Amino acid sequence: MKILILLIILWCTNVAFAQDIDPATIKFDRLTSENMVLQKGLSQNTIYCLLQDRQGYMWFGTWDGLNKYDGYQFTIYDKHTGLA
Repeated sequence: MKILILLIILWCTNVAFAQDIDPATIKFDRLTSENMVLQKGLSQNTIYCLLQDRQGYMWFGTWDGLNKYDGYQFTIYDKHTGLA
């Protein structure tokens, strides 16, 4: 019973001191987004996994293969290019 009361008190203090983040204080100086679609070279519109490597390339895993994006164009690695 004492542990339950202690947990409730701890939970209440966490909730009481929780603060909302003021959107004006968040700075997104380098945050950009771009819509990647088939017309821009992506092999399929459904992306299952995403990774950025050390060189800065973005890798997109789709059902049709692996797509590497260098910031300008896509390179597709699929069963036709030797990806098993």
